[in-house]
Amino acid sequence: MAFTSENPPAEDAVAFMKSSFRYASLVDKLIAEDSEFATMYQTLLQGFARNAKTQPGGFKATSGVVLRYYLNLSTNFMDLEISPIIIKVITKFLLVLYDEIIAHGHFDLKEGDKVIVVGMEVAGGMMVAQFAAAGNTEP
Repeated sequence: MAFTSENPPAEDAVAFMKSSFRYASLVDKLIAEDSEFATMYQTLLQGFARNAKTQPGGFKATSGVVLRYYLNLSTNFMDLEISPIIIKVITKFLLVLYDEIIAHGHFDLKEGDKVIVVGMEVAGGMMVAQFAAAGNTEP
């Protein structure tokens, strides 16, 4: 199903897409049930910590908030050690989340429907490009 200005998604679907959400219970479940996922997740946490930047006084965000550390997501997608792991973890998580979305009836998805992953700004664009590369069976 393609959404256009003539065929927009339902208001509740738009609200869901714009919401910020965290599925800690799904991540915890994957960590508990899948040792490979748990290892990858720990590797990511270590990589994120390594890539975080700190400085005395912190960093001032454009909003004016002072951050104790700065972690640009794009930095992690350029880290050759963890960028492929990010894609593997997100892919695994999205497969589980897909089932959760279908179970809760969001977007009128049905089993077998395809989902498009869209990334915003630079880091999101890098993520989508890496998804495309990871899923490409062509040399």
